[in-house]
Amino acid sequence: FQDEDGCPDQVPAAVAKFTGVITGITFKVKSADIRPSSFSLLKRAVQVMKDYPTVRIEISGHTSDEGKRDFNMKLSKERADSVKAYLVSAGIEENRVSTVGYGPDKPIADNKSKGGKEKNRRIEFRLVSQAGETAGSDAPMPTPSSSGPAPAPEPTPAPTRPTRVKSKDAGKNAAPKGEILPPETTKKRGLTSPAPAPAKEDAATKP
Repeated sequence: FQDEDGCPDQVPAAVAKFTGVITGITFKVKSADIRPSSFSLLKRAVQVMKDYPTVRIEISGHTSDEGKRDFNMKLSKERADSVKAYLVSAGIEENRVSTVGYGPDKPIADNKSKGGKEKNRRIEFRLVSQAGETAGSDAPMPTPSSSGPAPAPEPTPAPTRPTRVKSKDAGKNAAPKGEILPPETTKKRGLTSPAPAPAKEDAATKP
């Protein structure tokens, strides 16, 4: 496993307890019904999966070689499905759990003895990657869930209005409103003084 620093890390102890053969999950004879004595163990498995929400598992069912192979293949898959159904009913997302039945094809003990047959009748959990493959040394490190509140989103800044840039020389030579500058001033500043209004003729000078 690897965490965010990219270096290999060990599987958390809590998760490791629920990988490989899960001793304690048992079923009624020739049935997929889980025995009540298995529920306390399954409840602990549910809690671990809730504590580590990135964990995905494959549940595999196995049988001894007693009886017909077709029956054992079907029974092993149904038993794996029963365990998944329990986890899902307890709040685990369905897409985090896959199932498979191997029947008698993967024994871990000798089927010639009673004790060996009992060991072969089992349920196994395997960690799998996001793509559904068995997790290896390159899989991401499962991390516990955080119970703290999510950080508040940063406020979006209000849009700024475009600012008109005034020329440094704009209005520099303009005369104040209503003021008539003398000719020497307007000439110096490059302005044209408004022409004086024509004088009113005296009524006495009219013919």
